[in-house]
Amino acid sequence: MDTSRRLLVVFYSRSETTAAIARRLATELDADCERLQEADDRRRTGAVGFLRSLADVIRDRAADLRPTACSPSAYDVVVIGTPVWAGRASTPVSTWLARHGSKLRATAFFCTMGLRGDLTAFGQLQALARGKGRSRRARFPGAILVAAWPLGSSPVLRVRSPAGLPPANGT
Repeated sequence: MDTSRRLLVVFYSRSETTAAIARRLATELDADCERLQEADDRRRTGAVGFLRSLADVIRDRAADLRPTACSPSAYDVVVIGTPVWAGRASTPVSTWLARHGSKLRATAFFCTMGLRGDLTAFGQLQALARGKGRSRRARFPGAILVAAWPLGSSPVLRVRSPAGLPPANGT
């Protein structure tokens, strides 16, 4: 890994839709790319895995993540990608961001979903990146919000403004 790089794309993908977008973004941005993996990588496969994923996100359970190779604090910007589960960011991404959010210099987010839930998920990600519950001003100049809807076999990308979200600069 080249430690001189300034951008990192971190993502979780259950069905490979988020993975495809993450890899495309990493290529376009000339960024390092890191996939979040759980200790038991079979836990979310199939129909039972889908139901387990929904239950975990609704109950706010933390994921048991494997250590990552990249140190997110070494990057100027970390782009974080997640599927939307029950209107929220996936459990692996929210767990990772809760652990590392306070160390990030700047963040950008993207999500994949079937219909809706992106603004709620982005609000959740932004709160976790700020260090939920802290009163200090955020250290982030802004967030780029991108949502992707898998329509057929190719995702459609759309840039969303952060309208309705708290300002990223803490004001």
